[in-house]
Amino acid sequence: FMETENKKSLGQKIKFGVIASGLVVVGLVAGYVLGVFGYIKVIGPYISEMKYKKFLEDYLKPYKEDFVGGNTPEETIDLFIDALKKGDYELAVQYFEVQEQPRWRESFKNPNKENINEWISEIENAKKIWKKEQISDSNFVFKYNTGIGDKERTNFIYTRRNMNNKWKIEGF
Repeated sequence: FMETENKKSLGQKIKFGVIASGLVVVGLVAGYVLGVFGYIKVIGPYISEMKYKKFLEDYLKPYKEDFVGGNTPEETIDLFIDALKKGDYELAVQYFEVQEQPRWRESFKNPNKENINEWISEIENAKKIWKKEQISDSNFVFKYNTGIGDKERTNFIYTRRNMNNKWKIEGF
């Protein structure tokens, strides 16, 4: 009789041990999963925010470092014309807003001096007749007409004040 009870008890002990071990394993796995997801839930947004801040910092860096330009829109246009006259196209490009510089840098790689001289002449003549319009505190546009009769067209020079209070050319 005692032997049967010992066998039962041994069988129950083994069964209990297997169940207890299984519960411990399930608990450890659940704890790990919840812990990892909890970690991701807590740390994930912070990592995303850090990536965003890094992206924003990298994006704004050239704008923060851009101190080339005039103190007025007119001064920037004059400095731009002077750079073109000297053939300093890299400096001329720097009078444009940062995001426009790669496009203008590319267009000045193989400059056509005759076209550039015509452009200089057009802008210098435009200064005598243009109408300056304020769009906002940091935006001005200069409007002028070129050509005669049915070949007359209205041209624009757009300018904007950057974060360093320097005036830049947005475009023509």
